[in-house]
Amino acid sequence: MIDKPATHEADNDTLHTAVDAIEPMGSDTTFGNNPPPQKSASARFAVFISILAVSFTAVGIAAGYKHWQRMNDKARDNAAEIATLREQLNTVPDQ
Repeated sequence: MIDKPATHEADNDTLHTAVDAIEPMGSDTTFGNNPPPQKSASARFAVFISILAVSFTAVGIAAGYKHWQRMNDKARDNAAEIATLREQLNTVPDQ
């Protein structure tokens, strides 16, 4: 597209503004005092939904763990009671 070597002798009309895009160097895309573009409403809503989903997941995991602890305690108590009943059955004479 550029038919002239890129030297100090090349004139300034080698870039055609309708065809070539000029992008600034670096990550800062704001010029002057222009503020950065705001997030759209759908992006904010998506962030809100994702935070809500993570919150419900954390609450669900906590509730499930508490339920598991309750069931584990019941199973441990029942196992201890079964062991006690077996000892009582072994001490009863066979009649």
